[in-house]
Amino acid sequence: MLRKKVMVVILLVGFLGLSITWGADDRVQRVRDRSQVQAISQEQQAPNPYEDTSILAEAFVVRISNEALAEAGINPIGQTPEGISILKVLWCLKDKERAEVISGAKVMVRNDDRSKSKNEKTFYIKRESPIAISKEAAVTKQSITFESYQSHKQFEIYAWVEEDNVVGLEYSYSEFGVSENEDAVMPLNQFSYDWSGRLISLSGKPMIAGAVQDEDETIFLILTATVQDSDN
Repeated sequence: MLRKKVMVVILLVGFLGLSITWGADDRVQRVRDRSQVQAISQEQQAPNPYEDTSILAEAFVVRISNEALAEAGINPIGQTPEGISILKVLWCLKDKERAEVISGAKVMVRNDDRSKSKNEKTFYIKRESPIAISKEAAVTKQSITFESYQSHKQFEIYAWVEEDNVVGLEYSYSEFGVSENEDAVMPLNQFSYDWSGRLISLSGKPMIAGAVQDEDETIFLILTATVQDSDN
């Protein structure tokens, strides 16, 4: 009988000890969970060091003759090591007869925000054509008419500072316009460009964001995103 009572007491003590251990472990786990939540909350509330940073985004549309690209040693299908690079584009721009910046746009944007630049223009081309005054006399006069043309350009970005000296850029650049025709009697030639994408670059370093090529020339879109000092 005494032995049974001793065994019951041992079992009760063991159960109470186990319960206390479980209770202590549970309290420790709750404290750990609460600490983790507080740490995550503090991390989420930590100020963004780039919150008040601004980014200057620039787009340049560059036209280069394929002949100039070939002389720069650029493989037309882009195989390395003779593929196109920003350094070779800049090198070609030294030849002003066969390479030039033909258009572009710039916007300033706050970190982790969007910005857009849009430009539209309407202009008129004067046309003169002879018309006969009478059937009997070979006398003519000039008929003057004006043809209207429109052009537009839009540059839209979303930019953020990825880390020190590294910028992320989501961009969209589109342009429509006209160019002179070699035959003055013919209407002007029309062209359009449309690029969009997402990239990561070093602050202030130009990058090739896109290009279109025909049999005579290649048109490049060059982008730069530069983090601005707070003093600027």
